[in-house]
Amino acid sequence: MMRNEKQTSEHCKEGLLEMTGAEWDAIHPDYKSIWDTERSDWPDWPAVRSRYMGKRTLLREGALHVEGLSFRIVPSINASSQACGRPLIRR
Repeated sequence: MMRNEKQTSEHCKEGLLEMTGAEWDAIHPDYKSIWDTERSDWPDWPAVRSRYMGKRTLLREGALHVEGLSFRIVPSINASSQACGRPLIRR
């Protein structure tokens, strides 16, 4: 976020995709999952493990998104990213 921009909601985070629970549920299972793979190829895995394990993941436009890092689920459209001026994810 640029310094002179006004943040309209404490829930707005720069760069995070946002969707409602209903939108998450509507995504085909081939494009979403829960991270359950331990990584032995990441030297700092023990330090970052809590950021990934058990988090929802979403494959969208060729990128893997991880809940809390690049997307989040909002409780309803009223509390959604529309308050932040960004569109919700649509199927």
